[in-house]
Amino acid sequence: MSYDWIIFLVFIAIILILERKKFKREGIAFLRRTDKGIKTLTNLSKKYEKYLQPILDFAIVLSIGILALKEVKNKKQYLLYMLISYVLFIKAGMVEEGLKSVFQGLEIPKGLIIMVYVLSFILGISGYGLGLLLGGSLALILAKVKNMAVTSSPLQLVLPISVPAKYNLPIFTVPFDKWILSLLIIVSVHELAHAIAALSNKIKVKSLGYGVFAFLPVGFAEPDERSLKKASRLKKLRVYAAGSFSNFLTALFFGGLFFLLSYGLSTLNIYEFEGISYGYVFNSTYAYNTLPPNGTITAIDNHSINNLTFFIECLSHKKPNETIILTINNDTYKVKLSEHPENKSKGFIGIGNIIANYDLKSSIKNNLFIYIPLLVLLYIIDLFKWIFLLNIGIGIANLLPLYPFDGGLMYKEFFKNETVFKIFNIFVLFLFLFSLFGKYIII
Repeated sequence: MSYDWIIFLVFIAIILILERKKFKREGIAFLRRTDKGIKTLTNLSKKYEKYLQPILDFAIVLSIGILALKEVKNKKQYLLYMLISYVLFIKAGMVEEGLKSVFQGLEIPKGLIIMVYVLSFILGISGYGLGLLLGGSLALILAKVKNMAVTSSPLQLVLPISVPAKYNLPIFTVPFDKWILSLLIIVSVHELAHAIAALSNKIKVKSLGYGVFAFLPVGFAEPDERSLKKASRLKKLRVYAAGSFSNFLTALFFGGLFFLLSYGLSTLNIYEFEGISYGYVFNSTYAYNTLPPNGTITAIDNHSINNLTFFIECLSHKKPNETIILTINNDTYKVKLSEHPENKSKGFIGIGNIIANYDLKSSIKNNLFIYIPLLVLLYIIDLFKWIFLLNIGIGIANLLPLYPFDGGLMYKEFFKNETVFKIFNIFVLFLFLFSLFGKYIII
């Protein structure tokens, strides 16, 4: 565990002790409520009400797709949704990239890819998340059937905890400072969006607040239960959809800044090439039992790699069953090439999540007047990257059709039979927990 994380826990404990009279304990949560700011939000929601409603209606369509047809009648919003879905799922390859991340080198069944495409288009982002849960569970089962090792869980918790690899826990580590700053933005934007959506739909908000759930910082906007219960289904859906939609908008903003600043720096002559890194090795290749599970490649067939283009060009002339020599993390490996999954006449190493690594030139590092401001800028760019990625991840996760997530609350509105909804919720919960901990069950 990192020292930053320990310091953070101590900091939280001190606040809870010093301000214990202002916090209320609810189960494993300690919450502090206030009505400050509600009047300001009420005035804002009234002022922009006519602009907010169509935006919130589109948020519903993006969240649950065709289910919104029962409530949202604006066809233009569905056309916009289909356009955005096409860009995200077809052009950007979000479906296949998502499945690659949960299959971790296993061959993805084509039928599953089609199914996730269908779920994504029919049920929006909630369908996409459900499809990834199905894919993650199937990946674990296929790995067991084919007697292949599973390097990590398809679903992982994003935490600022560095866990030794030998424990192989389902944790994706994020630098503590980037994690806490990103989380503060995510929670603030998410809960304020819920509050504004509620107030603009004449649903009272009792309080705003923050606190700690277990060891995680949380924020919340608490609607009046009676007011929410009396509201129409459309108004409830607007409130539920607002949170994740605001996270997606935040991701779009910070992602734009990240890519703009990154591109600007890439045009300057300040970097030198460090090598080609990869994140995993495909199970079905010769490389699986030969190469490290991840690493940085600096040479191929004893030729130093100058850039990613050179690396790809060297491989383009190789055939299946040929042997190449790779320098990875300063060690040399001989690996036999497999057949390329998209062209069997071409050789395929069998590595995934390939990234070209660059570092600042020595001349830059030796000039403090340039180096220090540049480090600050690089820190800000990296922070923007994490805010972008975590907003997307949490936005998608929150729309899973799982109670009490916002997605689950939205789906509950469409189930007339509560027993059927509970069975559906148990099924999704099983997929969620199996994707997270299934690898320990099927070993």
